Amino acid sequence: MPPPEGEERWTTGWDVIYEENYSFDNLYGGWEGVQGRANATNSTQISQAGTPYAYKLQNDLNLDLASVAGRLCGRHDDRSGRALRKQPVHGFSQMQYQLNRALRSLPYDGAVKAWVVRELGGPEVLRFEDLEPGEPADGAVRIAVRAAAINFPDALMVAGTYQSKPALPFVPGVEVSGEVIAAAPSTGFNAGDRVMALLDSGGLTRGGYSQLADAVPSAVSPMPAGMSFEEAAGFTLTYQTGWFGLHRRANLQPEETLLVHAGAGGVGTAAIQLGKAAGATVIATAGSNEKLEVCRRMGADHVINYKTQDFAEEVKKLTGGRGADVVFDPVGGDVYDRSTKCVAFEGRIVIVGFTSGRIAQAATSHVLVKNYSVVGLHWGLYRSRAPELIAPAARVLVDLYKSGKIKPFISVCMPLAEAPAALASVAGGKSTGKVVLTT
Repeated sequence: MPPPEGEERWTTGWDVIYEENYSFDNLYGGWEGVQGRANATNSTQISQAGTPYAYKLQNDLNLDLASVAGRLCGRHDDRSGRALRKQPVHGFSQMQYQLNRALRSLPYDGAVKAWVVRELGGPEVLRFEDLEPGEPADGAVRIAVRAAAINFPDALMVAGTYQSKPALPFVPGVEVSGEVIAAAPSTGFNAGDRVMALLDSGGLTRGGYSQLADAVPSAVSPMPAGMSFEEAAGFTLTYQTGWFGLHRRANLQPEETLLVHAGAGGVGTAAIQLGKAAGATVIATAGSNEKLEVCRRMGADHVINYKTQDFAEEVKKLTGGRGADVVFDPVGGDVYDRSTKCVAFEGRIVIVGFTSGRIAQAATSHVLVKNYSVVGLHWGLYRSRAPELIAPAARVLVDLYKSGKIKPFISVCMPLAEAPAALASVAGGKSTGKVVLTT
């Protein structure tokens, strides 16, 4: 297909590529899924890994990639090609890095689309803007975002009520997946790498509700083979939260009983799967029949509708009066209060969040008399206070994914342009699993 009419910036070098029988699909609107192939009579292939200028070389590549890059940039002589041909084809990270820098003018030399918070409030304050990303900060990994997860704390951050408060203006969203656009060789990442990353939403290029994001290298991880971009965007935060909550803070043991509140939500679905993987009996609560079915699909042994049943009484019935050994509570408020009535002797209540909107007060006399523990989990603190614990947990989680024991439940994928509606759905408790934006 030819470039869109009126888009002159695409025409430089276009005829060269077009004449060489490359086809470009979905050129406009982010260059998603762009793929160039040599014609059918030539087995050599060049593949752009979903971004306009992050090239993934195939092992059998013998096409002069650098020459093609030079032509894309409008350099119809082969000077750039001759310079880059000196780099080895195998072990080509430096070649990729140089190629990426040569191709900076495509297509993000101008604006990228992003949702910007310039005033605090509800999802309606988000503004869809064209931003000039400029050069990435020294040491940052620049990522062409393919998918971004919506998380409940995003709504709190937009409202200014989260414990972390980025300075205005900022782009929300802390969890993305995509391909590397630019990364210094020292980071260990190459242009075209498929990665998942956590962001800090500081400034206009470090948030996920955008076509492009910058991340610190320590917060970027390779995507496991076979994982989709949508799954990758919803993997790290929820499963790390579940893992640290259940294993680091609660010390969940095989054959114990785990009670997961809001089991159909993003972190709830992760906690159910992790509990089953640990050999626990899992009881999940949710507020509708549809959400109860999600809990069953995630592997819950028992489900309770907390709106129509007294979950504390039901848990005691299911455990023969003993109660739950571990309570995983992202809801707070009344749910926490009732959880204290069904926690087992030496049980552990893990406080993960307060989606109910009310922060419960622990009655320390009750904690003493019933001999249970109340522990908090702020996973983000581990990134600054004990970062050495995160990588081992990540390896375990990837292994669990590869073995099929955990899998992100992506309930809805929405285009980036619909971010306010997606955020409102999650903030209002109307969603299940993970809601993901796609670019």
